[in-house]
Amino acid sequence: MGSAHVEQLAGRKDVRVAWVCDVDKERLAKAAGKVESITGTAPQTAGDMRRVFDDPQVEAVFIATPDHWHAPASILALDAGKHVYVEKPCCHNVREG
Repeated sequence: MGSAHVEQLAGRKDVRVAWVCDVDKERLAKAAGKVESITGTAPQTAGDMRRVFDDPQVEAVFIATPDHWHAPASILALDAGKHVYVEKPCCHNVREG
Protein backbone atom coordinates (compact mmCIF):
# COMPACT_ATOMS: atom_id res chain seq x y z
CA MET A 1 0.00 0.00 0.00
CA GLY A 2 2.88 2.37 0.63
CA SER A 3 3.71 2.53 -3.08
CA ALA A 4 0.09 3.30 -3.94
CA HIS A 5 0.02 6.07 -1.32
CA VAL A 6 3.26 7.56 -2.66
CA GLU A 7 1.93 7.66 -6.21
CA GLN A 8 -1.45 9.09 -5.21
CA LEU A 9 -0.01 11.74 -2.89
CA ALA A 10 2.73 12.82 -5.29
CA GLY A 11 0.06 13.52 -7.90
CA ARG A 12 -1.82 15.97 -5.70
CA LYS A 13 -1.24 19.72 -6.08
CA ASP A 14 -1.91 20.36 -2.37
CA VAL A 15 0.66 17.84 -1.10
CA ARG A 16 4.45 17.92 -1.08
CA VAL A 17 6.07 14.54 -0.55
CA ALA A 18 9.17 15.69 1.31
CA TRP A 19 10.34 12.29 2.56
CA VAL A 20 10.10 8.63 1.64
CA CYS A 21 11.09 6.08 4.26
CA ASP A 22 11.66 2.34 3.96
CA VAL A 23 14.14 -0.08 5.53
CA ASP A 24 14.35 -1.91 2.19
CA LYS A 25 16.83 0.09 0.09
CA GLU A 26 15.38 -1.14 -3.22
CA ARG A 27 11.83 -0.17 -2.27
CA LEU A 28 13.11 3.15 -0.94
CA ALA A 29 14.88 3.96 -4.21
CA LYS A 30 11.85 2.93 -6.25
CA ALA A 31 9.47 5.08 -4.19
CA ALA A 32 11.79 8.09 -4.29
CA GLY A 33 12.14 7.66 -8.05
CA LYS A 34 8.35 7.54 -8.42
CA VAL A 35 7.97 10.80 -6.49
CA GLU A 36 10.67 12.46 -8.58
CA SER A 37 9.13 11.27 -11.86
CA ILE A 38 5.71 12.66 -10.89
CA THR A 39 6.77 15.92 -9.21
CA GLY A 40 10.14 16.67 -10.76
CA THR A 41 11.67 16.93 -7.29
CA ALA A 42 13.44 14.15 -5.41
CA PRO A 43 12.27 13.62 -1.83
CA GLN A 44 14.64 13.08 1.05
CA THR A 45 15.04 9.43 1.92
CA ALA A 46 15.49 7.54 5.16
CA GLY A 47 15.71 3.99 6.38
CA ASP A 48 14.72 5.05 9.91
CA MET A 49 11.33 6.72 10.37
CA ARG A 50 12.61 8.73 13.33
CA ARG A 51 14.60 10.92 10.90
CA VAL A 52 11.33 11.89 9.22
CA PHE A 53 9.60 12.52 12.55
CA ASP A 54 12.50 14.74 13.65
CA ASP A 55 11.97 17.11 10.69
CA PRO A 56 9.99 20.10 12.05
CA GLN A 57 8.70 20.93 8.55
CA VAL A 58 6.88 17.60 8.26
CA GLU A 59 3.23 18.13 9.19
CA ALA A 60 1.74 14.70 8.47
CA VAL A 61 2.85 11.14 7.82
CA PHE A 62 1.35 8.02 6.28
CA ILE A 63 2.14 4.81 8.16
CA ALA A 64 2.07 1.83 5.80
CA THR A 65 4.44 -0.46 7.68
CA PRO A 66 3.81 -4.13 8.47
CA ASP A 67 0.97 -4.48 11.01
CA HIS A 68 3.22 -5.01 14.03
CA TRP A 69 4.76 -1.54 13.45
CA HIS A 70 1.49 0.40 13.05
CA ALA A 71 1.05 1.36 16.70
CA PRO A 72 4.73 2.02 17.56
CA ALA A 73 5.24 4.14 14.43
CA SER A 74 2.02 6.07 15.03
CA ILE A 75 2.92 6.74 18.65
CA LEU A 76 6.38 7.99 17.69
CA ALA A 77 4.87 10.27 15.03
CA LEU A 78 2.18 11.60 17.36
CA ASP A 79 4.77 12.23 20.07
CA ALA A 80 6.68 14.27 17.48
CA GLY A 81 3.56 16.38 16.85
CA LYS A 82 2.67 14.95 13.44
CA HIS A 83 -0.76 14.25 11.99
CA VAL A 84 -0.99 10.52 11.28
CA TYR A 85 -2.76 8.36 8.73
CA VAL A 86 -2.22 4.72 9.62
CA GLU A 87 -3.20 1.66 7.63
CA LYS A 88 -5.58 -0.79 9.27
CA PRO A 89 -5.35 -2.47 11.62
CA CYS A 90 -4.17 0.40 13.81
CA CYS A 91 -2.45 -2.09 16.11
CA HIS A 92 -1.20 -5.65 16.08
CA ASN A 93 -3.27 -7.00 18.97
CA VAL A 94 -5.93 -5.91 21.48
CA ARG A 95 -3.45 -5.34 24.32
CA GLU A 96 -1.37 -3.04 22.15
CA GLY A 97 -4.46 -1.09 21.06
